[in-house]
Amino acid sequence: MYFIKIKSERNGEYNLSNLTKRDKIFYGSGNLGYGVISQTYNNLIMFFGTAVLGVSGSLMGIAIAVSVLWDAITDPIIGHLSDKQKSVVFGKRHGFMLFGVIGMALFNIFIWSVPSFLTMTGKFVWLLVSMLLLETFNTMFATPYTALGTELSNDYNERTNIQAYKTIFFLLSFLAPSVLMYLFLSADLRDASQQGYMQISFVTSALAIIIGLICVFGTFSSISKLKEKYALSKKEKKEKKASQIFKMFFYSLKRRNYNSLIGGYAISLVSSAIITGVGLHLFTYAFYFNKSQVSIILASLVFATIFSQPFWVKISRKYEKKPALLKGILITISGILLITAAFIFRLQIGVTASFILCITAILISGFGTGALYSLPISMFADLMTLEYAKTGKESAGIYSGFMTFAYKTSSAVAGLIVGILLDVIKFDSNISTQTMAVQTGLGVVAISGILIALIISYIVYSQYTIKKEYVTKANKKIEKQKLIKENI
Repeated sequence: MYFIKIKSERNGEYNLSNLTKRDKIFYGSGNLGYGVISQTYNNLIMFFGTAVLGVSGSLMGIAIAVSVLWDAITDPIIGHLSDKQKSVVFGKRHGFMLFGVIGMALFNIFIWSVPSFLTMTGKFVWLLVSMLLLETFNTMFATPYTALGTELSNDYNERTNIQAYKTIFFLLSFLAPSVLMYLFLSADLRDASQQGYMQISFVTSALAIIIGLICVFGTFSSISKLKEKYALSKKEKKEKKASQIFKMFFYSLKRRNYNSLIGGYAISLVSSAIITGVGLHLFTYAFYFNKSQVSIILASLVFATIFSQPFWVKISRKYEKKPALLKGILITISGILLITAAFIFRLQIGVTASFILCITAILISGFGTGALYSLPISMFADLMTLEYAKTGKESAGIYSGFMTFAYKTSSAVAGLIVGILLDVIKFDSNISTQTMAVQTGLGVVAISGILIALIISYIVYSQYTIKKEYVTKANKKIEKQKLIKENI
């Protein structure tokens, strides 16, 4: 069962029981279904558009930025709609999740099926419309799904454990680009063939549908128990309009812990937007890695990040979540510095030695990056507990939207800048061997952008002040409110 009231022998407080491993697996699997599409899309779309379709970097940057910004705007709106949803069958979250996974599987195929006879402008329009529709359905699944994860337990440490399961499944989805590239693309990634990308889209859409349905119906039993929690929420006197929702967002940024968490999360994930936007270009055209080597690099990043999850759960329990998160950022930075050395001396040491150095650096960075994916969401759940204890209102959905709105807005800007910079450094998809100036430009864009994002995120995250004792007190208050309501 999901929610069973128990009494702690240690402190006498009432709390909610831990989830079973089965419950966590069903919930976490949703991130795998969603992730196989989003990760393949994020890692390949810029390369696909510029190197395969021949669309300019600036136009691709605009398409990515507009679609991601649209995704960001819809996140808090969908979050708010799911917060107020009262479906008898699907509860607040599950109906959105079901509709979302079906839609994103469909429009994922559209993106990679751009007709070859279209002009560059026609290809740009096709991509932009398809990307906007994909992001809309992504939001319908991802935002309610994230909110659901914050509601499955009230326990401080159990939340980190839930997010670790979710993160592991999401990181498993990171394997999709490397595996699918190896299976369906030609050995030399500079060989522009659209057919392989279309085959990849069929596979990722099928996986998303199957795994998404497992997540939705596997967590279906939670709906009745969650209704008991939602019943405690105070009723709103009137519905919020879209403008009021975004006023709430900007108000939240004035509060120290909200702006440090939302800001740090948004800025740290800019590094992901940069590496997915220009990473394939860097490894293919500057390091001269082939398809197999690039696939191994991507897979190494995933394995290191997954392997690190139990470590970060343990460290966060011992030292609190913020110190663990800051350690993760520093480890990631050290790995990026090693990649910098490999890039600078790549011509002197050769492709094989460069590859070994990059693998080592990726393993280090991946280990540190593990903290960036799971701990901020767990910290966010703690903030939602404090908010709930203070106001008595259920706001996990809308604030989940705020989190994604912030990081996707920053990612949209990063994607636009990366696209423009590809044109500035004069990247030419018609040339298999780029000039040394272009290669240097690829390294500068990728490495400096990632380092700057990580350093700023470290500074911003340092302002966060929530500790376990605050969350424990909030949970006690919530339990008292529940007992009072039950006795009325």
